[in-house]
Amino acid sequence: MNVQSKNSTKMNIKYLEKERLGRSSIKGYKLKRVYQSSNVSCYKKISIKSGHYSYEVFERNFTKPRFDSEKGYDLIENYPHDNLFGMYAFDCSTKNKAIAKIKFLIKRCKEREKKSA
Repeated sequence: MNVQSKNSTKMNIKYLEKERLGRSSIKGYKLKRVYQSSNVSCYKKISIKSGHYSYEVFERNFTKPRFDSEKGYDLIENYPHDNLFGMYAFDCSTKNKAIAKIKFLIKRCKEREKKSA
């Protein structure tokens, strides 16, 4: 997807997939995006073996490409690493807890944007 940058040039951005298989510490899980705003995403994390699930809610994060497979993109959206959980990402055991965390993160992002404006 292309997005206008502030200097009026189009940016080519690689977004996270709507559905994906977990890697690294979440290997063995299927991830399905169930919510996304401009600042926050929520994925349902489903165990492939047991079917047990939880929700991972996080602030969206973009970086410049680092790998050959990312050539041609100006920005890459990243799934949060383990070290970001508890600060910018949260694992919620229920849908209601995920909704509450989504609201919290959206509010925090709006407050941060006001301060930087």
